Amino acid sequence: MKTLFYSSILFILGSANVLVGQYNYDLYKFPEVKVKGLNLNFNSLGNYNKYELTRDYKSRNFSYDLESNYFQFANTDKRQKTDFVSAQNKFSYAKYDLLLTENKVRSFNLNLNKNQINRNYFHNEASFLGLKGKFYEVNHKLAVNYSSEINTSNAQASTDLSFGFGFGRLEPVSEVFDAQFLMNDLLEAGILKAKFSESDLYELAALMANVKNQRVFDFRRATIYQLTELTNWLNSKGIEQNIKTFTILNDNWTGNFAAQRLNGKRLSFSISPWAQKNWDKRNNVNWESDLNRGAVASIAYVNAKNKNLFFGTETSFRLSHGIDNAHQADNVTTLTGSYGLIFNPNSRTTISASPTISLATQTFSKHAAQLSLPLNFNYFINNRSRISGFLDLNWLTNDRVIFERPSGVNEFNPNFRSAVYSPLNSILPYQGSRFNVNAGLKFTYTLF
Repeated sequence: MKTLFYSSILFILGSANVLVGQYNYDLYKFPEVKVKGLNLNFNSLGNYNKYELTRDYKSRNFSYDLESNYFQFANTDKRQKTDFVSAQNKFSYAKYDLLLTENKVRSFNLNLNKNQINRNYFHNEASFLGLKGKFYEVNHKLAVNYSSEINTSNAQASTDLSFGFGFGRLEPVSEVFDAQFLMNDLLEAGILKAKFSESDLYELAALMANVKNQRVFDFRRATIYQLTELTNWLNSKGIEQNIKTFTILNDNWTGNFAAQRLNGKRLSFSISPWAQKNWDKRNNVNWESDLNRGAVASIAYVNAKNKNLFFGTETSFRLSHGIDNAHQADNVTTLTGSYGLIFNPNSRTTISASPTISLATQTFSKHAAQLSLPLNFNYFINNRSRISGFLDLNWLTNDRVIFERPSGVNEFNPNFRSAVYSPLNSILPYQGSRFNVNAGLKFTYTLF
């Protein structure tokens, strides 16, 4: 029994050591690259709402949308810059139930968006509260929207600017995990006798990032070039080259793109002025217009940490105060905190959950709270196509308070690929509690 007990203890300790991992991911520095991509997305979305008002109100809707987007990401010692342009066409069907009366609505929607994150590091050795690197940023977001329903049309144009400064840096590190999954497969096949050293692992990750980002017009020639470069690296490390080695490398390279993770910490202070022009037309009457404008000041902190090959966490806090010429949204202070857990069970799959709590107060006399549990998954069919999905549960209570208008320019496309759709956090000015469920699937194909 004692032998069995001690063996069990050793097994548990050994398993814990594997889970903890042997690599310090903070030491990996993403190479200087410029990445471009063009994606096509097809989404199917579903929604169910129930409002506990003086009158029961239920809504159900289903929609699909077709989107294309282009992005360009540049990462250097001095700059992190992302440009993102998208066009989206959406058609939806909705059914509303109110006092035993049914209403059905069909709608058409067209969206055009242009976003840019432009973060410039001018003092990389500066340190503040353990955050290394000082930066300033000037970001923008431009959007045009047109929608129509029966006897109703609406057009909207908006612009958001964001000026900020801060400390710290988040690095995209997905290639480190691509390299680690490849290493594990080679170990399991007996081709590799021991794990890569930390320097070798990061050297392979940097090579993967560089060859992946080389633009070769012909897909076949691009794959030949990429696999040749990776094979040459394995050969330089004395790893036996045979058909088994090649098939393991090819399988990882054409499917091992699921680990969409960041690493690092960042604290930022920003102010974001915005303006929004609306045009409405009802029952064939002339167009009417109005102009909304305002600004949001915010402090945001993000900490992305990778525990090992399989698990990563992302913690964020944001405190903001907004002014808005629309009275119902003026002088709203919002505090939001979230803790995200990312799980990569294998090289093709990412699953994440990010419990979030948001508190809002308007002129410190009215208050609101929202609890959210978004669940997301990504499955890569191959290196150019994937299936994504989400389920988002929201519960809120409010006293006729709404959150600030979604403004400023948020991070997007953190690892060179479009993020899974997630609804905006906002509290509508309804009195009473509200439960909301959002769910959807998305198919993405990357043209290059």
